Amino acid sequence: MKTSKTSNPLGTYLQQFQEHLERQFYRPVTIADYDRCLTALNSKMAELSVSLEQLDEDTAVNLIAKSDLPSCRAKHNRFMVHSFVKFLVSLGVAKPTPESVPADTERGLLKRAYEEYLRRQRGLSERTIFHSSSFQIGVSVSPTAALDITSPWSASRSDCGHRKSSTDMDAVPVFMIYVIRLEFERW
Repeated sequence: MKTSKTSNPLGTYLQQFQEHLERQFYRPVTIADYDRCLTALNSKMAELSVSLEQLDEDTAVNLIAKSDLPSCRAKHNRFMVHSFVKFLVSLGVAKPTPESVPADTERGLLKRAYEEYLRRQRGLSERTIFHSSSFQIGVSVSPTAALDITSPWSASRSDCGHRKSSTDMDAVPVFMIYVIRLEFERW
């Protein structure tokens, strides 16, 4: 017979996260999506005997990829799991994730400056900044290298067959203008 900790590794944190989402005025449908995804994560953690202390963003993403959730929602599931793990990290329960781009590199400095620009000049929220930074990873900042901004949008359709949102493409010119301004300021 399994103990409650083994069968429910996330314990009451699922309910706490749901209350957190409600305080941020998430729609009930969105909260239900989070609940489905995180219940699958909880089940997979119990099945593979992964404890809460072992959970970090990479582990959670790997576990949710092994779940029985539809593959066309994989991107959404990864985002939901990332949000949940960040919530757990803020409570001091899960392992913090190291920065993907070291802050002392040229790319890290550009990323930090761009995020600050989005906050101050454009008035964007942290959530929007997180979404807009997903396409920055493949962009080269070297003045001699060609800027490659097309790779994130090489496919015109998502995994589920739906058209990709044009909002990602709308953000490209803003980022490119920012990169160009930085390059001119350097000269």
